[in-house]
Amino acid sequence: MKISNSILKALVLLFAVVLFIGFTSMPMHLIAASAVQLAVSDASGKAGDDVTVSITISPNSKLGAAGILLKYDASKLEYKEHTLGAASIGSLSVVNPDYRPKEGNFKTIFDAFVNAEGLDSGGSLLDITFKIKS
Repeated sequence: MKISNSILKALVLLFAVVLFIGFTSMPMHLIAASAVQLAVSDASGKAGDDVTVSITISPNSKLGAAGILLKYDASKLEYKEHTLGAASIGSLSVVNPDYRPKEGNFKTIFDAFVNAEGLDSGGSLLDITFKIKS
């Protein structure tokens, strides 16, 4: 029995060494995506006007998932609706326009975004329409 245990231990050690050498000698390839750049567009208008603000992303970002928070002054703007932008095609996006309780005059909109293959196209991820208050 001692001989077979010794042989088994030697085989396990040899197998571990072969695996270690195999994994450390494999070529590693990393694909670096472009730096992800998110931006919020400007909008202007007068009291009573509807304005749309877009959250945009740079092209070739390969972004696969993100949580995006947009805080706005609820004393000046009233949330009306949101639509997914062209860059979100093929993605899963869940938007909560009442994400956090009001903090002073500010409210927060949350967008949970997932794309299994990562984004190639740039442009609008989310378009949010507000009404400008008096």
